[in-house]
Amino acid sequence: MFDTDLHKYSNANGTMTFEDKKHADEYRTAIRRHEGCLLIQPALKDKKLYRLFMINPLAFWRWRLYFTKEYYKFPYKNWKEIEKNRVPVPMPEKGYCIIDF
Repeated sequence: MFDTDLHKYSNANGTMTFEDKKHADEYRTAIRRHEGCLLIQPALKDKKLYRLFMINPLAFWRWRLYFTKEYYKFPYKNWKEIEKNRVPVPMPEKGYCIIDF
């Protein structure tokens, strides 16, 4: 309930989604994936990246991480909101954004 091995990320319309296992370099990996998507699809309208994992104030053992880890500084958005407004992804010839889920 409190812990999961994966952190999930998306833009607001769900045209770019990816998940990452918790690790020390996760923030840089998330930024690289996001920037790579923007290079492949520069016309992508929805460029803001959101974390889909919540900050749980009851998980006191993680409070320090909430203030020190950069990936918690991404704005939060509920996946259900994104999913109901999800836009179909066109697959350009030279590549596509990461769609993990």
